[in-house]
Amino acid sequence: MKKWPDMEYPVSRGRERYETLKELMPIAEEMKALGVRVDLERVQQHLVDGAARAAKFKEMFLDTAKLPETALGEAGAGQTAAVRDYFWKTLGAPAVMFHKRTKKPQFNTPTLISYAEDFDDETLKNAAAALYGLRAAKTAGRFARTYMAVALRHDGRIHFRFNPLGTKGTRWSASASWRWFEPETQDWVEVSLNAQNIPSKGKSFLFKGDAKTTVLAVSQRDVFVPDDGCVFFKADYEALELRLIAYNSGSRLLLEWLEAGDAADPHIENARILWPAAGIPAGMTKKSPNYKTWRSPDGLSIDFYREMAKPCAYALTYQAPSRGRRGDKYPQLYSQLKKFMPDMEESYVNVLADRYFGAHTEIRAMQHEFMRQVTDEGRIVLPQTGDLLWLPPTARGFNQAINYRHQSAGGALINKALIEIRRQTGPLRRNSSGVMLQVHDELAGQIREDEVEKFSKIVETAMGAPANFGGYTAGIPAKVQSGPNWKDCE
Repeated sequence: MKKWPDMEYPVSRGRERYETLKELMPIAEEMKALGVRVDLERVQQHLVDGAARAAKFKEMFLDTAKLPETALGEAGAGQTAAVRDYFWKTLGAPAVMFHKRTKKPQFNTPTLISYAEDFDDETLKNAAAALYGLRAAKTAGRFARTYMAVALRHDGRIHFRFNPLGTKGTRWSASASWRWFEPETQDWVEVSLNAQNIPSKGKSFLFKGDAKTTVLAVSQRDVFVPDDGCVFFKADYEALELRLIAYNSGSRLLLEWLEAGDAADPHIENARILWPAAGIPAGMTKKSPNYKTWRSPDGLSIDFYREMAKPCAYALTYQAPSRGRRGDKYPQLYSQLKKFMPDMEESYVNVLADRYFGAHTEIRAMQHEFMRQVTDEGRIVLPQTGDLLWLPPTARGFNQAINYRHQSAGGALINKALIEIRRQTGPLRRNSSGVMLQVHDELAGQIREDEVEKFSKIVETAMGAPANFGGYTAGIPAKVQSGPNWKDCE
């Protein structure tokens, strides 16, 4: 029988964690107390535009699918068996997304996007795009109504509840719920909002017969605005995920490319390794004179290969190698690459994996080391915080070990930056410069118009401070962008 080590948390690490949280909790409370100002006129415009898009896409989908309106269900978003059967049975569309644990096919937003972008059948493409547009409009309307209702009851602001202990790793959660009594309906109203789920990306689609693209979804970050005399800002890291892979693994090639700065593009260099027959020139970057005109023997552009190389780097790094006789399979990566190479066979992904790990032997060694730690000790250590993460010696546990080691590093860097920014700028107040939102790997807030250069320097220096990644010490550069609202920062 396997003897597991005692699950004792080292006192020194416990103290470090406690000291960090003592500094983070007041910051989280200040961010909640101040809240973020909301432009109610812009919210109203989102409501009007969203309703118009919902009506338009509902008509387009029902006309294409020849289904009655009742098929869209009570919520009117088409999350019904009738709509699913239309795609999978009537149109014969294949399942392209699967649940990570149950492996059951999923009919979700990524499925609709795949049908709209990756398939040639015009009926399938148009129906999927229209249904996606309908769902996006419904979601946008739900968010906008929540902004309006909450802000009107809280002095035109939304007060998110930030929790530095909201996840297993070091990332924050940023959700809040409100409850009030509505006299008109004589009923209690409950709403919730998560800052990390606010629609932040736009999407367009060219329907058959149209001369220009149609907007399917819009960002709603433009409803969040600064106080008077301030500009909004956002700050995130440069190539964070790729840098974490390089620093955690010690990959010689990745480190060389990253340290070369503008003289090397890691994704293009990876593409040279993954597709040697394409003949991509060494040292090619987006600033190269022939970047836009270069073509492979098959007539494909650098952008084509670069975009294929991105998911390869991330998917191959985050999936632990199989143990025993079962061969490695990468279904998610295969579905992503099929968008670029529709005729590609699944076995080709293993060819790419061999080329990738042949060049980045340190990444494969890192995966095996994490698997060894989980198997022998039942845990991994997160270097930035000293935390111990206990995991089972299963395929899922191994994958989580690799993922958490990288993801927790990003969260730890953000936490250290928040503490340093707070130390230099003082408590958060209205009409002052400060961080008001922590979302994923991004900080956002407002800067007094007369402090843009000074405050931006403080943020960029704090975020880029050197950190230890388990044997490699480096700082990850960050960039501050500012503008009239959260969306339009430049």
